[in-house]
Amino acid sequence: MIPKPLPIIPRLRPERLPWRENMTLCVAAECRHPRRLYKTVVFATDFEVEAEMAKAEIGCKVLMISHEEFPVLMAGTQTRALELSREISYAIDRKATPLGEEYRSPYWESAFEEAIVRQKRNIANEIVSARFGLTYEDFLKIGKTSLPDDIFRDAVSDITQASLDCWLVVIAFNQTHPTLYRINSSGVVEICQNFAAIGSGYYIAESSLYQRNQNTDNDLGTTIYNVYEAMRLGSKAPGVGEKFQIVVVEWEYWAEKPTNEGNVKWSYLKPQYYEYLARQFARYGPRPIEKVRLRPGLIKEEQRAVILTPKGEHSEEHKKMMRRLAKAKATREAKKALAAASSTPLIPEKSGGRT
Repeated sequence: MIPKPLPIIPRLRPERLPWRENMTLCVAAECRHPRRLYKTVVFATDFEVEAEMAKAEIGCKVLMISHEEFPVLMAGTQTRALELSREISYAIDRKATPLGEEYRSPYWESAFEEAIVRQKRNIANEIVSARFGLTYEDFLKIGKTSLPDDIFRDAVSDITQASLDCWLVVIAFNQTHPTLYRINSSGVVEICQNFAAIGSGYYIAESSLYQRNQNTDNDLGTTIYNVYEAMRLGSKAPGVGEKFQIVVVEWEYWAEKPTNEGNVKWSYLKPQYYEYLARQFARYGPRPIEKVRLRPGLIKEEQRAVILTPKGEHSEEHKKMMRRLAKAKATREAKKALAAASSTPLIPEKSGGRT
């Protein structure tokens, strides 16, 4: 038997505030390779990180997993994102192709499933060990009989409601074919077509990419600009920094390997390219406006129907209204008749003599 816990158990890890979730912006978009038949991916991340009292643009929101160097974009609690990314990398390496055999791409769906299960189990173990000094396995074995019912129910409820506390975009390459996987905080894995975004600027960035009709058939130059524009517009969201980096990734085979092995090749934009994109944004991006003139003549007022009762037809107010309408109608008709008479051309009389 374990000692009976205290009624009030302090938590060692402070809870994160809801409004601080996913305070970042990461964008990834697929496109055509400029010189090959392969597909390539353009992604961008900002550098903004925030604490309870301050913020700075010093964060790293992208990492590589496995020896193929697959990119992973992170949002939310960075520690949780790193832990989940590490579990994904372990799952991929455990199922990697043995040396000397024909290279096979990772089984991404099964790797994600295994990594998410292990990460959720790690979180459950963290919650139980912080409160009771037990492992999760021991909690399941003796917690029901050793703990008070209300304490046990609260712990089980917290474990059930615990989330991954992070979002990921995994740029997965099945050799030359890339796929964008988005993992949300509840552990649901989504296959994203054409592009994907995570973070507090997610809605603005994806709206911009939809507006530009970004798809896998776009060329590389247009895609780079579309991602740049999405990051510029998404920087207006809370917690998103104005500085960001853009990277182009593609699959590259190892020429000296006869087993079709390779890895992901990373390419970074030079500072001059960002200056060029800024000029293009000034030309094609949203522009500030001063004032748009009102056209009141093109605004139609709502026409309301008047429903009268027999009593209302004989009321003094209705009679006054009908007289005003009749007088206004007569005035309009008189003005129209006067205008028609004044616009009628005069026919000159014929003269019989010479002048």
